[in-house]
Amino acid sequence: MRKLMIGAVAVAIAAMVSPLARADYVQYQIAASADDGYCTSSTVTPTGSGLFFPPPVTTSNQVKSFVRWSVDIPARASIDMALLTCFMNDNTGGLPVRLTLIDSDNCPELSAGTNPWGAATVAAATVETLSPAYQNGYWYQFPIELRDLVQAFVNRPGYTPGNYIGLIIERINDGTSSSSSCQIRQWDRGTHTDGAKLDVTYSVVPEPATMGLLGLGIVGLVARRSRKATRR
Repeated sequence: MRKLMIGAVAVAIAAMVSPLARADYVQYQIAASADDGYCTSSTVTPTGSGLFFPPPVTTSNQVKSFVRWSVDIPARASIDMALLTCFMNDNTGGLPVRLTLIDSDNCPELSAGTNPWGAATVAAATVETLSPAYQNGYWYQFPIELRDLVQAFVNRPGYTPGNYIGLIIERINDGTSSSSSCQIRQWDRGTHTDGAKLDVTYSVVPEPATMGLLGLGIVGLVARRSRKATRR
C-alpha cells in the first residue's frame, strides 16, 4: 500500500513540475509599404500594386520579390506549421518558384539603401514549389511548408521576439516563355489589406513549475506515513 501511495504521489508531482507543450496559432500580415516589394540588381520598388515573378531570362533583368513580417514567436519555440497565404492578382498556375530565408536576425525594410536583391540568404532554409492554380481576386496558400525557414529564424542566436523575418521569392528558370508570370498583391494596393500573410502554429514547453505549498505538503504527508509504517 505504501509503495502504491508513493508511486501515485510521484506521478502527481511529475505532472505539476513537467507541464505539457502548448500549441499556439498566429497570423502575421504585411503591415507597411516597405515590408514588401520587388527589386532587380539596380532598382527597388516598394510601392507597387503587386509582387511578380517573371522568368529570370538573364541576370540583368531578373526580378526578386521581398516580404518581411515582425514575429513575436518565443525564441527556440518548436515550429509545427508555417504557410504563406497570398491574394492572387494575376497568375499562370504551376510556375516554379523558390522561397529563401534572408540571413538576418532582424531583416531591414525595403529601400534603395537596403536592396535585398544581393542579400545573403540561408542556403539550408530554402524551399521550392509551384505557384497555386488560382481564381483572380481570392486568397490562396502556396502549397509548401515554410516550417524549416521559420524554425531556422527563431533558432538564430540574435533573434528576439518582435524581430523581422525576411524572405526572397523568385521564379526558377525553367525555360518558360517570359509571358508566363505570377503576381500577388502588395500592401500598397487598395485599402492596404491585401499584403501577404504568414500563418504559423508553434509549440512551447513552459518552464517547469515549482512544487509550491501543495507539492511540499504531499511530500511531507508521504514522509510521515513512511516513518509510521517503519516503526510498525
